[in-house]
Amino acid sequence: MEIYEHNVITWYLVILNVVAILIYGWDKVCAMRQWWRVPELTLLLFDISRKVVVARCTLLRMGAMLLAGIRLCM
Repeated sequence: MEIYEHNVITWYLVILNVVAILIYGWDKVCAMRQWWRVPELTLLLFDISRKVVVARCTLLRMGAMLLAGIRLCM
């Protein structure tokens, strides 16, 4: 079975989102129980890194569509 590039990217983004849900969920549990919470810098850096990856994938996808001659409607 071949692994296509878009499948790898899709799974990578799914894994990133699951990890984000776990991190934010753990932070919420810690807040409700008044434990030490996840540092805000950790949350912000993880969120920024996710957005950078998504933006890069979007640009790569748009570039591939332009090279293939598909017209983008905006």
